[in-house]
Amino acid sequence: MKYYRDINRNPYTETTAENITKFNLIEISEADFKDIVTAMNTPSFDEIKTQKITLIDTQTASAIEALIGDNNKQKDLLATYNYLLEKKFEGDITADEIEMMNTIKTKWLQVSELKTNGNAKETEASNLLLEDYETLEKAILAVEAL
Repeated sequence: MKYYRDINRNPYTETTAENITKFNLIEISEADFKDIVTAMNTPSFDEIKTQKITLIDTQTASAIEALIGDNNKQKDLLATYNYLLEKKFEGDITADEIEMMNTIKTKWLQVSELKTNGNAKETEASNLLLEDYETLEKAILAVEAL
């Protein structure tokens, strides 16, 4: 089997003489052909960073949902907290309601911490530079380690 590439390094296999002339194809070795195909199918460092940031964001959102529930549950908790806060200001709050208020407050503080940690990891991933690593593989490992 013969292998070719065009001036843009797009790979081709067995082709016609007409296409070789039309696309100005250059015959290359099988190893070069495989290298080109591998490079085409390997995400860039920026794509890998973007995927990692998306994963971190998804993990953070999942952790928040596991802690306090979906958006509706979050709105309910906030409304409950505000209601209890009003009762506290009016001086008409029970010990159980104070405990519930503190529980909600603690959960929201944990949410804040999850968001802060997630944002820090996203920033760290964004700030990684390919030039800081000897090889692409080492750079990818650094991204995956986050």
